[in-house]
Amino acid sequence: MSTPTPHVPITLLLAGGVGVFSRDCAVALLECNLNPEWIGPYHVVRARRLVAVRAVAAWQQAELRGGPPVPRPSFEERWLAASTAGHLAQDAAHRHGRRGDHCATLVDGYTEAHAAAMPTLGSSNIPETVEGAVSARERDLAHHRRNTATPPGSEAYPAHLRREDQNECIRVAVQAHVRNFPDGLRHTPHPRDVDAPPLNEVERSRLDAHQAAARAAAAADPRAALGPVGTPGSSATSTGPERGAVPLISPTTPGSAAIEQAIECLQGYRDALETPAARLAAIEEAIADENRGRDDLERQRSHARTREEHLRRVDHAQRAEAEANERVRAAWKKADDHDREYFRHADPDARRQCDNRGIRDVLRRIDNAEREYAVRQATTRSALTALQRHDQRTPDGQIACLEAQRARILAGTPHTVGRIPEYQSP
Repeated sequence: MSTPTPHVPITLLLAGGVGVFSRDCAVALLECNLNPEWIGPYHVVRARRLVAVRAVAAWQQAELRGGPPVPRPSFEERWLAASTAGHLAQDAAHRHGRRGDHCATLVDGYTEAHAAAMPTLGSSNIPETVEGAVSARERDLAHHRRNTATPPGSEAYPAHLRREDQNECIRVAVQAHVRNFPDGLRHTPHPRDVDAPPLNEVERSRLDAHQAAARAAAAADPRAALGPVGTPGSSATSTGPERGAVPLISPTTPGSAAIEQAIECLQGYRDALETPAARLAAIEEAIADENRGRDDLERQRSHARTREEHLRRVDHAQRAEAEANERVRAAWKKADDHDREYFRHADPDARRQCDNRGIRDVLRRIDNAEREYAVRQATTRSALTALQRHDQRTPDGQIACLEAQRARILAGTPHTVGRIPEYQSP
């Protein structure tokens, strides 16, 4: 019997790390100074970075202030602490509104937490760093898309254009890693680990064990059956090697230069997380997170307090609107009274004196009252919208939006058009 093709269940795909990449991908990423263990969904990459930031900060404080010794941060911790957790697909292109709000999502199944990400060394305001280079390219692409949008002024960002721009930013990120670290990904020696082997060799020696574990998990995990099979770089179908699983991600042109293979592997991972199966899995995890929020009493109290404030604002706005409407009615009644007085005079000169005396004041009152009423109506609409948005941000509201997205994906009619991010000068 031949050895079955290795697969990674969606649950592992959403965890990230070396277990989702083939040996060729892992080697190529390491050659380009990217540890495969650092690549995964945004919430995983961000959590790993925060742990590293705390470790580095604790050591720095101990060095400055003395006190109990703190372990010197490892190479990995120092690298991650100096990096940004960056999406492989720009987050702002998938939503209209604040981060983490599933009701503001434009692309069904996209969640900030489960989007493909990697650490990019540096920050957006330092152009020479990896994150600086990627951010600059994102700004240039956003500027170009807004200037060439059809029709002019449109913010629509179709999937094929987003993918084209994402591929460009992934290329920039890999090239920047190679350019900034020509000597490769290595431990920075210090007395405790000077004899440690290079990180490349350590990671390569672990690849087979990780892949074996991934294959075993794919075969044993009943949660693998989450929906149609998705193959990296293609649309999901129902005729894959294993239902609910994706193959270990491999370069599309094996044997090419390491930098090209690394780019293809990162693009493949991004594609794998954008298949319907992965989107549905991300929705399920997001729903589970929101359900846990239902049990958070402090969160419930905070929502209740905020909702009461929104209700007070709505009530105040509606009462002010009603009062303004009454002033409009009174102004028009004044006009009617003026008309009756005008027509009561038979003499043309008496009518003219009546007209000159009152019509301008009457018309001014009507205009002012109607202007105020329009402002009060807008204030009421704004207050009601704020209340609606608040209700959407509760666990129940977020779950309702996630379930609507899931229904569209299962029906084969997902929303896929994102939004061109606003161009911002560096």
